[in-house]
Amino acid sequence: MNKEQKEQFLEALKTLLEQKQITKEEIKVYLEEVFVKAFQRDGKYDPENPIPEANIVAEVNIDEGTFTITRTREVVETVTRENRMIHVEADEDAVIEANLKIGDNLVEEINLAEQPHGKIAHIKQLLIQKTREAEKHKLYERFASTKGELVSARVTMVHEKYVIMEYEKTSIFVPRVELSPSDRPKIGDILLVYVLEVEKESKDAQIIGSRAQVGFIEKLIERNIEDVSDGVVKIEKIAREPGFKTKVAVSSSLPEVDPVGAIIGVKGTKIQPIIDELKGERIDIIKHSNDLATFISEAVLPAKIKGTKIETNEEGQKNVIVVVEDDQFLPTIGKKGVNIKLTAILTGTKIDVKKVETAQNEGIEWGEFVYETKQFKPKQSRTPNYYDPSDEPMGVSIDDINEATKEFEIEGEDLDELYGFDEDKKEKKEKKEVVQEETKVEEEPANYNEEELDDFEEEEDEDYFDEEAYEEFEDQ
Repeated sequence: MNKEQKEQFLEALKTLLEQKQITKEEIKVYLEEVFVKAFQRDGKYDPENPIPEANIVAEVNIDEGTFTITRTREVVETVTRENRMIHVEADEDAVIEANLKIGDNLVEEINLAEQPHGKIAHIKQLLIQKTREAEKHKLYERFASTKGELVSARVTMVHEKYVIMEYEKTSIFVPRVELSPSDRPKIGDILLVYVLEVEKESKDAQIIGSRAQVGFIEKLIERNIEDVSDGVVKIEKIAREPGFKTKVAVSSSLPEVDPVGAIIGVKGTKIQPIIDELKGERIDIIKHSNDLATFISEAVLPAKIKGTKIETNEEGQKNVIVVVEDDQFLPTIGKKGVNIKLTAILTGTKIDVKKVETAQNEGIEWGEFVYETKQFKPKQSRTPNYYDPSDEPMGVSIDDINEATKEFEIEGEDLDELYGFDEDKKEKKEKKEVVQEETKVEEEPANYNEEELDDFEEEEDEDYFDEEAYEEFEDQ
């Protein structure tokens, strides 16, 4: 390798190190493996007729930009086609110059400058393949822990079949089928994406993202609701129709915590950021119940059911007939059947909805479902408006209290004087009320005879409209 070739080699290595973020030690190993692989065979490998590979040794010095490639062959009298990579005939010039005899090893240095263009292109292709494999391995090790998590990424490319997003200088591939119908990504948008898969065996290293999986909803709730991330509220199951509706069944590990309220928040303040991220997709938070009928009644809300009939087949599948009133049939089914479909997924059952009349005609015996009614409890005052002897302090009786306050008791007349009660004022007020009552004019309804009232109305109408006067006016 001359000086010019050495400089080109070092420059190519520098570029490779910067672009692929590969260390010098790794490049050294990759180059040595590539050189060995390139000269082990003189053609394509035939698995049906394998031949021994050449004994190749490569040594690379990255700092100095030098490398040596040597090949070792055994000296024999006659070389067969199968052993041509490991044997050399005794009458060849290189054997004679080295003064070797049969059984000795001939060590030769391979000069890349003397190799044909096809061999150099092959070495280049092998090096590219090796660096891609290394890149995939590094990518997998780096992002394998993010599988099943949410990451915030920037949209860099929008195609009709996929969207490319950038996360920590790495591309995330999001197929269109993994986007919600309500998603309208634009270049430059910052979106949350669920890491669905970090592929290790694909041709190119890829991170597959999604915004349509139920895992996206689960991690989105965990990200925004502290009670869920702390484990107080547990997400039991999620059923989703991306872009339309999502149903989430939740439970609480603490009896005093309402799981539904903990996620929705006061006036929906907690769940609103989740709805905004879903671009308006409706999300129903449902309290989980071990009682299947109760669970189904919660899941179909806002529709109300009349009753259910639950059966289990031989395979363990629960089949449920849900009976509803006529006006609740369509709300139970939902638009395009989404409501009942998600209810079936959420409860893990197969559901058939029937109206009351239909169920009766088919002779279906179903159990009546009764919704729990919350009893109204009036808000109690902090200070009771009555005295309860049971409220007495310990060790103090009511007699003790009366005795202690006796000296502060006030007689009736003194009390009237204290509060400004005057008997003369009371008499004056009573006399005034009597006078007002006597002078009050009593208004009694007039007693009209219906026939007289009709005659009166007719006379009034005649006086009001004079046809002769109107005709004279028209003539003028």
